[in-house]
Amino acid sequence: MATLIAYTRASTSKQQVSPEYQLREIHQWAERQGHTIAGSFTECVSGTAPMVDRPGWRMLYSPLTRPTAWCAGM
Repeated sequence: MATLIAYTRASTSKQQVSPEYQLREIHQWAERQGHTIAGSFTECVSGTAPMVDRPGWRMLYSPLTRPTAWCAGM
């Protein structure tokens, strides 16, 4: 159906839901829905940090704002 990119985040090393668990859940959901996960971004940053201050979010979002570069595989 769709090719997706997963984004996971943890604010501390003591967080109960680890990025690994989040990624596993995302992959399972995608498989049930018939989607493919093409890649993922994981970062450890506070949930209160603005999106522009999250390196993983910026890396995930930037190809979406440049569709030509995204299609070229950048």
